[in-house]
Amino acid sequence: MAKAKELISIIIPMYNVEQYFPRCIESVINQTYKKLEIIIVDDGSTDLSGTLADQYAEQDQRIKVVHQPNGGNAVARNTGLKQVTGNWILFVDSDDYVEPNYVELLYDTAIKYDADLSLCNLQVYEWNHPQKITGKNKATVKSTAEALSSLFYQKGTTPGPCAKLYRTKLFKNISFPVGKICEDLAITYQLFARAKKVVFNSQTLYYYLTNPSSTMQKQMRNFKRDRVVGLDFCEEAVTFVDEKFPELHTAATNRLFTEAIYIFTDLPRTKEYADVMDRVWKIIKNNRAAVIADPESKANIRGYAKISYGGKRALLATLRTKNAVGNYLGAKRRKKTTTTLE
Repeated sequence: MAKAKELISIIIPMYNVEQYFPRCIESVINQTYKKLEIIIVDDGSTDLSGTLADQYAEQDQRIKVVHQPNGGNAVARNTGLKQVTGNWILFVDSDDYVEPNYVELLYDTAIKYDADLSLCNLQVYEWNHPQKITGKNKATVKSTAEALSSLFYQKGTTPGPCAKLYRTKLFKNISFPVGKICEDLAITYQLFARAKKVVFNSQTLYYYLTNPSSTMQKQMRNFKRDRVVGLDFCEEAVTFVDEKFPELHTAATNRLFTEAIYIFTDLPRTKEYADVMDRVWKIIKNNRAAVIADPESKANIRGYAKISYGGKRALLATLRTKNAVGNYLGAKRRKKTTTTLE
């Protein structure tokens, strides 16, 4: 006799997404896998998001809506975790959407390979240019250490909670740190470390909304000191693996170096952030040789490590050029796509 399908809980934190939410929730309620518990956490929305969520709940008994004062993404996700009754958990951001077989494929491969985590590819999209990527799925099963290595090198997965199906038990005594940004960096590696096996699925089933108007200069103007907590989380990850998975020290260090590059790119060159620059540059200098020598390093990360030997200006010029080219090509692609659609 075939094993009965298990209840899967989908947590959707929301805040002021009335424009995007219908696409998101429609993609969730129309999943081919039907045994769902859909938990929408309205984190103090001031637009019609909460009303829309209530309307969908009236139409679908699988939906539960929790309204709460605004506390941020971590608080909303933690609220959702407290409401979970399913054996498995998925996170879907309220401005994203998923393929109809998203839940079914992740669940079926998790069961087939007796995995505690099942992942799929995530594709960034722009609101007016939704993505549709097809192809036959290929499942790759990895051990705990192999999966952690992939996470640190960002190969086949990202630290974000979405595009991942978790056994609920992985979250025992783990929650998102409140009042912090980059909170995903703080817990995802811990969840991976608890999974005895992780299955990586090659298909793209999750679509993540991005803002095409974002530019490097805008990021720099909006840089906040609390962004530096990403370095704290990455350093904590290095300490964690040194104690439990010492063979992954190089991988975790590579992720710390990468985070330092991210922050270096956005960091304003002002006296206000001189201490942050000192910290970031020290991390880059102390780890660049190891990154260059690491055969698992991504080519671009290894390249930045090499260029850093030319000094801060050389590295910054390279990163600014990369961002400028990326913005240009993105704008060109959007214009071409829009022309084709019209």
